[in-house]
Amino acid sequence: MSTAARAVPPGEKMAFEQSFEEGKRNHNLYKYLKNAMDNLNRLIVLNMFKHIIAIYCELSGMNPQEGLPEMFLWQLLNAPPICITSVR
Repeated sequence: MSTAARAVPPGEKMAFEQSFEEGKRNHNLYKYLKNAMDNLNRLIVLNMFKHIIAIYCELSGMNPQEGLPEMFLWQLLNAPPICITSVR
């Protein structure tokens, strides 16, 4: 028997969702609320990181000559070769 119907979300998730209640009441912030709650996939985050300029890297404590934010995301993942067995 599945317990999905009775599952209780974690307290952190409930607190996060409740933090948007003030924004729902504030009409100036309400139009931006949907964007704040968007799920970010890996390509959106990579493109956002690529648009960070060197000045903002320095403000966040990063050295742009050593590495930019998009360089800290794994874009390639090495995988071992497939074991090939001979068929007889």
